[in-house]
Order: sequence, then structure tokens, then C-alpha cells
Amino acid sequence: MKRGQAALEFLMTYGWAILIVVVVVAALFAMNVFNPGAFIGETASGFASFTASGWSYSQAGGVNITLGNKIGSQITITNVDFISGGTTVSDASANILGPNAEQAYSVAGLPALTQGAQYSTEVQITYTWQGQTKYDNGVISGKVS
Repeated sequence: MKRGQAALEFLMTYGWAILIVVVVVAALFAMNVFNPGAFIGETASGFASFTASGWSYSQAGGVNITLGNKIGSQITITNVDFISGGTTVSDASANILGPNAEQAYSVAGLPALTQGAQYSTEVQITYTWQGQTKYDNGVISGKVS
């Protein structure tokens, strides 16, 4: 067998296998399998005195969130700051929350994002408890709806 024939047989045998691997990798890439952000769900972390539920981030830069009182006694939330992409938007409406009570907050004016994009927004809560001003911070993240 000549060297040229051996090289051609090698390419024919393994060339098809390499082509199949390339096609499979391209198909997986097209299905967004290699994007770790596709597997990230909504998360809320860092809140010590509050629960966060039902939050969303709109394409126009609006955030909705429901905050719950975990302290066990009455508090007054005096300000809620939302920070994303270097922009801070505040909801300064004073709300009195009893133990385990919840209050919905909604703001607009954060950076606009495309649908399905990942976001991470810091939430800073200022509240009074037993006459003292306290602070709590957390982060909400997920995909833009």
C-alpha cells in the first residue's frame, strides 16, 4: 500500500467522525447549551430581616418586588433603593409592616434590558424598628420578562 493511499484512507475513516463531532457541537451551540446563563433561575440573597418574593424586572427597566417583615415586630420601611447598572431608583413611601406582613414595591427608571437578558439588582432597605434607623441589603437576580 502506498503512503498516499494510506493517508487518503485515514482521512476518509476519521474525517467522517470529525465532521460528525463538529456538526453535533454546532447543534448544541445553536440550542444555547453552552450558555450557563440559560440555566440560572431567579434568586434572592442577602436579606437578613426581610423576605423577597414575586420580583420581576421589565424590559423598560421597571422592578416589582414584594418584601415581607421577618423581624417579628412592627417596623416602618422608610426607603427602598434599587441599584442596577450604576443607576439608583428609590421608593420613599413610608409603610408600616406588622410581623410577617408584606408590602409590594414598584419602581421604574433602571436601565432597559432585552427580554431574556440576565439582571442583578441590589435592593437597599431603610427602616425604623423600636425608634432606631436600620438597614438591610440584598440582591435579586434572574431573567428580564
